[in-house]
Amino acid sequence: MITYIISQILCVFGLILFVISMQKYTKKAILTWQTYSFSLYTIQYFLLGAYSGMLIYLINMIRSLVFSIFENRKQYYNYIVVLFILISFIVGIAAYKEVFDIIPIINSILSILNVSQKDTKNIKTGQIIISVLWIIYDINVYSYIASITEFLIILSAIRGLKNTPKLLCEKI
Repeated sequence: MITYIISQILCVFGLILFVISMQKYTKKAILTWQTYSFSLYTIQYFLLGAYSGMLIYLINMIRSLVFSIFENRKQYYNYIVVLFILISFIVGIAAYKEVFDIIPIINSILSILNVSQKDTKNIKTGQIIISVLWIIYDINVYSYIASITEFLIILSAIRGLKNTPKLLCEKI
């Protein structure tokens, strides 16, 4: 029971960091805050024994870090995108146990494509779709706090969309 409570507390802190990311105006800032958030979600899913979700969030954490480093090195960027899609697919299939384990795989691939966008408004819009799928997965693995946090991430992404200056998005 204590492990479950700790996992849910980590989920709340992960949410706070992710909400902060959705309020940022630059892609680098979004990716940096998401790296921290994903590290907490990785531990949360480990504690729940949801290893498919844990592995995908671990990949997402590494991906956000790598994307933030290579963002300005366009000659490598597309290769990195393809590499992380392949890694997500292979790891997801290896951790596959039940039909709902396909959701983290799909979400990881969608997340990779999402954060590879230049326009931060597209990143925030894509996050809404990704969060809906995480809600379904979270309910299945009994991480009810995580499903609530995904709903709050949706609200944060919507707020971030409204607050992101149009000209800034076009320049990024």
